[in-house]
Formats: sequence, C-alpha cells, structure tokens
Amino acid sequence: MRTEARRVLGFLVFGACLFAADLALLSVLIAAGSPPFPARIASWAFAASLSWILNRRFTFRTQAPPRLSEWATFLAGASIAGAANIAVFGWVLGTTGLAPTWLGGGNATTIHLMLSAAAGSLAGLSVSYLSARLVLLPKSATPAPPRAPDPVQAPPTEPHPHLPSPAQKAR
Repeated sequence: MRTEARRVLGFLVFGACLFAADLALLSVLIAAGSPPFPARIASWAFAASLSWILNRRFTFRTQAPPRLSEWATFLAGASIAGAANIAVFGWVLGTTGLAPTWLGGGNATTIHLMLSAAAGSLAGLSVSYLSARLVLLPKSATPAPPRAPDPVQAPPTEPHPHLPSPAQKAR
C-alpha cells in the first residue's frame, strides 16, 4: 500500500476509535449532569490528546520521544479542527430546533447530541488530518524522495574510442 494511502487509512481507523472514545466520555459527562457545551469541549480535548499519541506513533511513525511542547503545539493546531467540530456541533443542534442548555434551551436528546457530535467530528476530520500532515508532523510524515542513480558510478556501455579496453590492458 502506498505510504500516503496507508497514512490516510490509519488516520481514519484511529479516528473511528477516537470518535467512540469521544462519544463515550461525552455521554458520561452529560449523564453526570454537565451541560452539553462544556462536556463537548472536554470530550474533544480528551480525544485530541489520544489522537496525538496514537497518530504520531503509528500513522506518521514519529520516532522521536514525545515532548510536552509537541503535544501543546499539536493541540493548538488541532484547535482549529476542534473549533470547526464544536461549531458544527452547535449548528446542528440549533438548526434542528434543539437548542442546547448552554444556549438557554434544554430539549436536546442524547441521540441528537450524539448525531451533532458526529457531524462536528466529520467537519473537523479533514482539517485535523491536513494540520497534522502538512504543518505539525511534516518531517516524520514525509519520506525522503528516492535517490537517482549516480551517473559517475554507472559502468560505460561501450569502451571509449581513445582508451584501451580492459582486454587490451590485460595483455
């Protein structure tokens, strides 16, 4: 499988697993009485941190030891995707007539919250991948281009007309 296709597939597989973890934490927080918006931010931050750990090691195969500054940089970049994610989450709830409690409503059902979270996660997926691939982990994510053969090392196909051939040198 080509390197980029493998990366995209790995990113999507981890994304699906992280989405499940994100929804699980969102459900627990809402069941515990947290309003949807703070619960969504917390579940997103949890999933984004796991994304950094898993994708840096397996999808982009970063060999350097993880650093706190790298995690903070990743979260800063992922916050753009997170903003898109949370904005779509709120937009879907708002356009379906289910104003969340943080907007003064309170009639959003769990399934609507989960579907809104799914829509938000899909909105942030491409932003997150491009952020990781092009900006945050470009050195580890970009393989070195293949080297061209060195023309100096290539054996000549015909003997030079003014130099003796190997057979003539052996005499």
